[in-house]
Amino acid sequence: MSQEIINKTNNNPEKNCSENPDQHIFQKNLPWRLARRLIYGEPLETKEQNVNRLRKLLALPIFCSDAISSVAYGPQQILLALTMAGLWMPGLAVAYSQEVTLISACIIIVLVLVALSYSQTIFGYPSGGGSYIVTKDNLGNRLGLLAAAALLIDYVLCVSVSIASGLQNLKDVPVLAACHIGEHMVAYAVGAILIMTWLNLRGLKEPGVLFALPVYLFIGMCYLMILIGLLGPFIGWQLHREYANQAVPQNLQTNATMAAFSLAIFLRAFATGCSALTGVECVSNGIPAFKDPQSKNAAITLAWMAFILGTIFIGIAWLSVNLHIVYWESGGSSAAAVIDQISGTVFGKSGFGSILYNLTQFSTALILLVAAQTSFADFPRVTSILARDGYMPRQLSNLGDRLAFDNGVVALGFFSILFIIAKKGSVDLLIPFFTIGVFQAFTLSQFGMVKHWFKEKGKNWRTKAILNGLGGWLH
Repeated sequence: MSQEIINKTNNNPEKNCSENPDQHIFQKNLPWRLARRLIYGEPLETKEQNVNRLRKLLALPIFCSDAISSVAYGPQQILLALTMAGLWMPGLAVAYSQEVTLISACIIIVLVLVALSYSQTIFGYPSGGGSYIVTKDNLGNRLGLLAAAALLIDYVLCVSVSIASGLQNLKDVPVLAACHIGEHMVAYAVGAILIMTWLNLRGLKEPGVLFALPVYLFIGMCYLMILIGLLGPFIGWQLHREYANQAVPQNLQTNATMAAFSLAIFLRAFATGCSALTGVECVSNGIPAFKDPQSKNAAITLAWMAFILGTIFIGIAWLSVNLHIVYWESGGSSAAAVIDQISGTVFGKSGFGSILYNLTQFSTALILLVAAQTSFADFPRVTSILARDGYMPRQLSNLGDRLAFDNGVVALGFFSILFIIAKKGSVDLLIPFFTIGVFQAFTLSQFGMVKHWFKEKGKNWRTKAILNGLGGWLH
């Protein structure tokens, strides 16, 4: 009889839950737990965090995709500023060519000085020298927070600009015509950011080789496009000039009066073209991820990045002038992306050439996607540092089940979507906001390095201080 009573008691769920409140709470929260597992995946142990060190060939695509991908919109912004000033007109072709060439040359000079400046940061801060850390250590908390704010805005806009530019480079691809990307740019961009946010909540890391493939494919296709564009006409290669836009819509008014001699137009084109310098800082942030000797390998990777970025930038600018490509934007609508126009003209969009054209356009979209992912890796890390320093909500410093800073990931996705919606997914309307944050963070970190060298002295410290000061002044 006593055994029967015991069995009845054990089979009574209400009795069991009252005796074991933890089990009752677990059962009550089971739907929420299942939902979390669906979104985030199974929890990871802290020891599973990635500790692998990177070789230079693998570090280049991981840390430099942001900078290299900027050639998709940097030269394009120069053409936009000059086109809207009226320099696209056939009678001003010489002035158009001269302005594009001069502005591109100035940007390359700035790129070289910026790369040299950040190479000094790499050796001055071998444990990682981002704008926030360098500025805070040398110029104080207030300016450090200003640099951090600029950096966070830069990360947010990097996602928005990269996604918008990637979609722009796909909207005129014939095989995607049925997707009507141009008509639904905002919806596609928001969807892409939501997917990236979800993947990063599940702890997406930089999967090395997987990230390297689209980056090296993009670099290879750009060099092939430039090489054929330069030499093709001399060896009988047919250019398809029907894909090069050479005018603006009739309803778009431009004014060419004194345009060729306007300093304001030159400066505007130069400033927006300098959006190609975004992401140069990433190498100095990621020094601890390199194999030994870390600083030397990081500096070499930075030099490689500057060379690749500079040569592709100049090549695209030269082809734009040679093909007299005109790029315009009005009310959120725009001409085909400049890389799309060049690759269509050089490779064609039918026959064998269409394979090369599609490879160019899809690799452009993919490298821009990788560039957006670098922000998803860096933004939560910076906000977690600020939270630990007491300048942001402490929740931003909490690691989630998948060893990601979940709250930072969600915040980045949210603000990136806001910019996309506010600017209708137009890369041209987003770029002006982008350049402000970039220049501010650059300037503060470089002047911070000047003070660093005055404090630390050391070998050739005066030369290093002058170099960093020049870099800060140019920004």
